[in-house]
Amino acid sequence: MRAFVAVDLDRAGAAETASRAPRHLTLRFFGDIADERVPRLVELLGVVGGRHAPFAISVEGLGAFPSAEHPRVVWVGVKEGREELEALADDVRATLEPEFGGEARPFVAHLTLFRVRGASDRQAARELLEGTRPSPPALRSWVDALVLKESLLEREGALHRPLASIRLTGETASVP
Repeated sequence: MRAFVAVDLDRAGAAETASRAPRHLTLRFFGDIADERVPRLVELLGVVGGRHAPFAISVEGLGAFPSAEHPRVVWVGVKEGREELEALADDVRATLEPEFGGEARPFVAHLTLFRVRGASDRQAARELLEGTRPSPPALRSWVDALVLKESLLEREGALHRPLASIRLTGETASVP
């Protein structure tokens, strides 16, 4: 199965249902992993969850991969909570690497708005990145769990189905 570890931005029901909406921040993408490896993966994520406290984040500020001049993915960045999110992502990667291998791409904290797949997408990207189209409003969220998700590729796009949710139970953090 194609799987990844993420944090959901709006927890109200997001961890219980499958969704096409990219309302998560991916911390580690695996590609294909064998079904029988999922229990060990969940076990290791539990170790990571026990080392991190819940935290608040704000998602705002536009960017694009690979660049604003040649966008293939338009995204919104993480402002508040960036350090905590990066520490969590680093811990996920370091803990999983011995048994699940490393990931070539460096972690960049972002929420994908859309992929540029045609002329209308290129126009929308240009307008957003140049500021002639309004940016999405800032989003604040509380991060309190890691979510292991399966990515099912379908004609309409990827469908993300949650497989496991692992609470962040480290030192107590202030409630948002």
